Amino acid sequence: MTRLLLLLALTGVLFAHDLLHTVTAKTAVVVTLTYPDGSPYSYEPYTVYAPQSPTVPFQKGVTAQNGTVAFAAETPGTWIVKTASADGHGAVIAYEAAAMKEAAADAAAMPYWQRLVTGVALIFGLFGLFVLFKPKKGKNL
Repeated sequence: MTRLLLLLALTGVLFAHDLLHTVTAKTAVVVTLTYPDGSPYSYEPYTVYAPQSPTVPFQKGVTAQNGTVAFAAETPGTWIVKTASADGHGAVIAYEAAAMKEAAADAAAMPYWQRLVTGVALIFGLFGLFVLFKPKKGKNL
């Protein structure tokens, strides 16, 4: 019985390093940047500014290997993408976004309390099966 209580007390520790997430499929804005010769503008810094705060960066990073920048234009309005490389190449791109609609949504992960109750129920169920099928000592079959 004490082992069972100890196991139940440790269930909170088991979820200590858990990471919850949700995946939502929405339409993204993808900007592809290339040099005049057609080669990709790879691994160069960029900054995206949202319409509601044009002075505070919405997203910062470096372009992908193929020269792309991707972001979700969450609110309608003019989104600005600024980029400048160390050798002087650069651009300021304005994108006018309409309201985005969700294409599809994955099922959300189970909430923490539901996973905890499920884990405890699983432990009790396995313990019950163990007790049910454990050979009885001293009884004739």
